[in-house]
Amino acid sequence: FKNTWEMALDNPMGVGVNNFEFIHPKYGKPNTKDASPYINERQILTTPHNLLLKLFSELGLFFGSIFAFLLCYLFIIALIHAFRGNYIDKWLFVALGATFFHSLMSAVLITPVSLFFSTILIAIILKRSSQLNTNKMIDLNAFQKTIKIPSTITLLFCITPIFYSAIITSHFLAHKGNINKDLEQMQLAVKINPYNSRALYRLSFYELGANHNTEQSLAYIDQFLTGYPYHIAGLLIKSERHFQLKEYRLAENSINKVLSFYPSFKKAQRLKNQITLKIQQ
Repeated sequence: FKNTWEMALDNPMGVGVNNFEFIHPKYGKPNTKDASPYINERQILTTPHNLLLKLFSELGLFFGSIFAFLLCYLFIIALIHAFRGNYIDKWLFVALGATFFHSLMSAVLITPVSLFFSTILIAIILKRSSQLNTNKMIDLNAFQKTIKIPSTITLLFCITPIFYSAIITSHFLAHKGNINKDLEQMQLAVKINPYNSRALYRLSFYELGANHNTEQSLAYIDQFLTGYPYHIAGLLIKSERHFQLKEYRLAENSINKVLSFYPSFKKAQRLKNQITLKIQQ
């Protein structure tokens, strides 16, 4: 939590929606007593497991504060109507309170499934609020009949499966290609989804090992790093590829970037020494 807050303070305008996992390794303090979990050369932390910290770090302090205020406002509305309304409003408050509580310690309201059901819950609470404010107390069956789905939301529900089917297909091809050592399947996965980070990462190894193509291996890891600019292993691999191509200055730039936020990384230290010797020759 502390590292994420430092990340938010260092980026007051935010790092961008859903960009936490791409930037956080820079602030994760790997291999120290203050290290964030899952921050090393093999893992990354995909979420701070705290909704407020995610809002502040990704949207910035100003917009994060606005969203935090809206969440507090929604909580207060649900609390007031739990006293004013009937048993439906009381259970809605319990559900909202549990959701908000868990969102401070988990990925609730962040993952697509939990966000989907939370959106329905919030929509029902706001609908009930408008009914209570106009003294239109109705039973549950009548309430269900008043729910209308806007056409834009209907269109969104139609488009979203198409979008996710492409992502799922890409991940399936990448997984199958990795198991079967089939480069063509993995390359097809990248064509379907150019941001398939796992496919790009594995292709970098296969191009070097199977095809002995250092340039293409470097190209894939470069494409991978456009999404994960502070990925520890990715930066190390990029430096190694430049070193193999005898591009020592470029190798030095990449390894210095790793050591700037992970100074105790021994593999990087050894590679740094090798690069320095080559530059001095």
